[in-house]
Amino acid sequence: MARVITTTLRVAVTALCAVTATLTLTSCSQDDSSASSLTADDIRADAKQLAEDGRTEQAAMLEDGEVTAAEYEDAFQKYSECLTTRGFDIAEFSVSPVDGVSYLFGVDANGRETDDKTYAEQDECRNRYWEPLNTDYSATAPKRMDEGLRQAALACMADAGYTLPSTVTVYADFLGENPLINGVQSDQAKTAEKCFDNTIPKLFPDVTVWQLAS
Repeated sequence: MARVITTTLRVAVTALCAVTATLTLTSCSQDDSSASSLTADDIRADAKQLAEDGRTEQAAMLEDGEVTAAEYEDAFQKYSECLTTRGFDIAEFSVSPVDGVSYLFGVDANGRETDDKTYAEQDECRNRYWEPLNTDYSATAPKRMDEGLRQAALACMADAGYTLPSTVTVYADFLGENPLINGVQSDQAKTAEKCFDNTIPKLFPDVTVWQLAS
């Protein structure tokens, strides 16, 4: 079981874009706190840069300063088609039960070596069709945590001594006001991470990678 917790592309197995012998890469997205800081002007700035770089497909979707669910789906389809034409497969697709928004999936290199050429081919598709649109959408779209997961996580936190308001609806709310203290994860944040890590595979056995962004 792989837990994904960061937005770095080529890092260890516990990373959001984890790499295995079959080049399994997952969707990357921003944390909940970014939703309040990312503005329409920021998205338009992304569109301008994309247009200057010749990445017109994403630029056209972002130029109005927002990303709709339909645009997110369209971008994913274009990204998927780009990958499959290069011999990759999309594997283990799911919508994140943590936020109800982010697409989680693997990119299988079908037995090829995970060398620079293979990475470059995947990155070409990702940069042309998927990022930064995926990040912008994940940061701004309303979050909808699965209700069963939310209730189970609340119960787990309560058992550990953290009684949270019943109005808690996004992962960041489980972490407390100061999840990082001098760069070190707080006890509450560690507890929340453990609760979700233990609960997700029980409720969603088919979900093999997930995002816990904080």
